[in-house]
Amino acid sequence: MSLRAAFSQIPRPLLLPALVALAIVLLSACTSMPTAQVSDWQSHQASLTAMQQWILRGRLNIRQNRQSETVNLSWQQTPQEFSIRMSGALGLGAVNLSGNQSGVTLERSGEETVFLPDLDALSHDYLGYDFPAAYLLYWVRGLPALGLQASNTTNDQNLLQTLIQTDTSGQRWDLAFESYQAVDTLILPKRIKMQSQGVQLTFLIDKWQLTASEL
Repeated sequence: MSLRAAFSQIPRPLLLPALVALAIVLLSACTSMPTAQVSDWQSHQASLTAMQQWILRGRLNIRQNRQSETVNLSWQQTPQEFSIRMSGALGLGAVNLSGNQSGVTLERSGEETVFLPDLDALSHDYLGYDFPAAYLLYWVRGLPALGLQASNTTNDQNLLQTLIQTDTSGQRWDLAFESYQAVDTLILPKRIKMQSQGVQLTFLIDKWQLTASEL
């Protein structure tokens, strides 16, 4: 049956709502399609490397020792500074990470402020779980972390699909980039799963903004 014939059988009072519903479905389908095209992995990697500032908001699920918790996460990045705020469960209250080339500050509810030389010094002892903050700077953009050997695969769209990297302490991280989203002229991760030594982190990015005001 043709579309015209199908609509001819709809009672006239219901025809307009049916057309509106169809238009909504078609518009939703169009807006869910990525507008950016990735010609090849190398050029896409160069574009992501040039991306030096953003604001993102999302959720981070932590599974460890048969427990699962989810925290809200907001991240503001400029070429000189960054600020990451995590809030939610874990019995930790809010956790604020901020830093620049001079060092990193860790603030946690009810505890003294901790000063660290860099993000590499942020360990399980400070947060209660492994959080690869130093490498997320790259992974969150869909890039292998700089300075670490990488084993990766790309999907049919020339986007990073899987990634294996071992950090400077010898800890291996297995990543799966499960979905992407179009943001301006780029395609950026929407859902990333990271696993290492009994901990699984799932990062769901709800919103990207590619301009960040000064911190």
